[in-house]
Amino acid sequence: MRYTIILSILTLASCNTEHSSIKTTREMPIVGSVIQVPVLVDLVVLPKDSMTVNKIYYPNLPSEGVINTKNESMVQLLKKDKADIVLNPIYDIEINNNKLSVTVIGYPAQYKNFRSAKPSDTATISIYKYVPYNTVVNEGSMFNIIPNPNKK
Repeated sequence: MRYTIILSILTLASCNTEHSSIKTTREMPIVGSVIQVPVLVDLVVLPKDSMTVNKIYYPNLPSEGVINTKNESMVQLLKKDKADIVLNPIYDIEINNNKLSVTVIGYPAQYKNFRSAKPSDTATISIYKYVPYNTVVNEGSMFNIIPNPNKK
């Protein structure tokens, strides 16, 4: 009887599944003021390309499997073309007999020639009327470029 009680206490103690982890970050305070400078970049668009990823489909995790496979197909396409971004990505998703196939089709593009904006780069902005985001404007004027009447 005494051995049974001790054994059951040891068994309960050994089933403890505590996990602990410590995450740390280091922060540096911003000293002084921050000056934001507009940056321009050239975008080199490559020819249309595609990438297909095939996985086993688990019906009990339908959305997670599809989302992860979409992300993986995008990452593989970016790596394949050494691209920074894919323009106009279109996903083709097929599920047949517990097999998931995701194909992403788009235009890979690379950022080139980062540079600070010069006054000549922003000269054309001042001739157009600025319409703030979420502002109600007259019908059609949001989609038309309206010259600023104050500029000559």
